[in-house]
Amino acid sequence: MALWKLPRLFMRRKCWRASRRNCGDSLCGHCSRVKKHFEIIDRKDFGGTLLQLLLEDIVGNFSNKKPDRKILQTLFDAEQSLLKSGTLGSEFTLIVARHREQPLTG
Repeated sequence: MALWKLPRLFMRRKCWRASRRNCGDSLCGHCSRVKKHFEIIDRKDFGGTLLQLLLEDIVGNFSNKKPDRKILQTLFDAEQSLLKSGTLGSEFTLIVARHREQPLTG
């Protein structure tokens, strides 16, 4: 089984710049290259576009107490709302795909 990887930093920079204008897929400009080499069987977006930046070094400071949970839930809900509206693309995506014997042409 062959693995095909895109440089993560390049993907992130490209996706933020493209802001989903080039296609309706959160893989942005790379979706056509992925689909060219792989048949996508299933896909699950996990979000994280804002939360990873907002909570990166501070998430350990939150407790399981109600005020902390309320702050976190507000952040989770805000990100989910932006994802559902299409304003943001998902930073973390799990894709189940099958490698194509012959890449698609065109």
